[in-house]
Amino acid sequence: MITSDLQQTPTGGGLLSEKEFEALYRQSYRKALYYCNQYIVDIEKSKEIVQEAFINLWEKRQSIHIESGNPEYYLLTSVRNLAYNAIRNKIRESKRAGKAICIDDKINEKSLSQEPCDLLTFNDINIAINTTIDSMSQKIREVYIMSREMEMTYPQIAEKLGISVKTVEYRLSKALALFRKALKKYLPLILLFFNNFFR
Repeated sequence: MITSDLQQTPTGGGLLSEKEFEALYRQSYRKALYYCNQYIVDIEKSKEIVQEAFINLWEKRQSIHIESGNPEYYLLTSVRNLAYNAIRNKIRESKRAGKAICIDDKINEKSLSQEPCDLLTFNDINIAINTTIDSMSQKIREVYIMSREMEMTYPQIAEKLGISVKTVEYRLSKALALFRKALKKYLPLILLFFNNFFR
């Protein structure tokens, strides 16, 4: 599973392997984008910042030492710093041009004082998701992974497993039902952030 790859990072910190980087990208891209978008209201600019954070992490993956043993925390810290720089540069440009500073920039700059650890709830969600996946029967789990992690279509899954599309739909519905039950207390956040999680 994706998260299990990340959890191989030693608790005391260490270098980030290529496998761990790939797992981090698959698992944390949307989370990093959501985090950045809290400060940068332009979604396209947020995407650029997140991409830059991943590129920086990739280029430094053999030289950085992740003290916390949590590459996602390192990533979110990088995103926050890049977002801060973008806002600060925009404010400076506005001042030089004699323009009024967008109020959104002021609000977003203030919110950058928040630490990425404010998003620890997402770690709880990840744990709950992986626990739920582990609790699934093999047939339900393999359909879920093919659909959501490998992004295969229902017909592709059906052909791969030698079952009907209806069976694929049934097994995926069972998986999502398990998630709804296990993630009930996180439902508002999931619907806000992972807006297609239960689809």
